[in-house]
Amino acid sequence: MEEDYPRFTADVENDDSSLSDNLFLFVKDNYINSVNAELRKTWNQYGEITSMEDLVSNYTHNTHVLIDGGLITFLIFFALAVTSVLGNSYIQALKNSNAYTIYYMLGMSWKSIALAEAYRSLIILACMCFISYLAGRYGLLMTEWLSPERILSLYGVIFLYLAIIFSLVSLVFLHRLLHKDISVILKELHRGE
Repeated sequence: MEEDYPRFTADVENDDSSLSDNLFLFVKDNYINSVNAELRKTWNQYGEITSMEDLVSNYTHNTHVLIDGGLITFLIFFALAVTSVLGNSYIQALKNSNAYTIYYMLGMSWKSIALAEAYRSLIILACMCFISYLAGRYGLLMTEWLSPERILSLYGVIFLYLAIIFSLVSLVFLHRLLHKDISVILKELHRGE
């Protein structure tokens, strides 16, 4: 009785040029376990015998590892970006505190000071969004593989991230400036703080 398994023809066995770099042979379920040693030896010269279940399991595992590694990298860079933007904005707000105190003493109202701070934040936000757009346009954000909807979502997330950061820093700065005694601000200004 002839065994029921695929055979390579003599032409394929002797002519390696007809084979591609990858050879996929699909067989019935649990057929790999019943393949005899001679046939395994013949197939192993072209690659590895692996069941579809193992391929799917390995693919799923490798995908999870890749996504988890990317997520950790994203969270680290996100934390660094938040820290740097918040730190820079806070230092700038402290410097502006001195200038706004002097402006107030020279007759500028707190409403005008708040408006000036809002304009400053909006200008910086617009510049950073424009720089992000240019970075994406010229390939620095590597958005070539994204669909137009996802690119738009990426820019939306960047805008929201920057808007939230700058809004929070400006609001905290203005709240502190408006609720702090002017004499304390003048003493800090005089001491160079």
